[in-house]
Amino acid sequence: MEAGTARIFATVFKTSHMAAQVRSIRFLGPRLAQVDVDWNMSGARLPDGTLRPDRQGLLDWAMAREADGSWLIEVMHNTDLTGHAAELQREERKGYPHRPG
Repeated sequence: MEAGTARIFATVFKTSHMAAQVRSIRFLGPRLAQVDVDWNMSGARLPDGTLRPDRQGLLDWAMAREADGSWLIEVMHNTDLTGHAAELQREERKGYPHRPG
């Protein structure tokens, strides 16, 4: 796994930049939280070296508070929302479709 990750960061992600912003935090108890994080990436390349279009997505984290008070990501899911899915997410942020709650 480490060798594969090193190869990717030495090639397709070598010139990339990723920015992330916490969208929401939902505390499920004193030691457990669910966190949604929006991300954007620019500068990534295709395997042939061609610049890849900018991407955006959503990270979902399940986090647990440790005994020392720090928070660790226990479970992570990454969804690439580039394209049609990103447009739907923008509309949802505007309140459409409406979600009760």
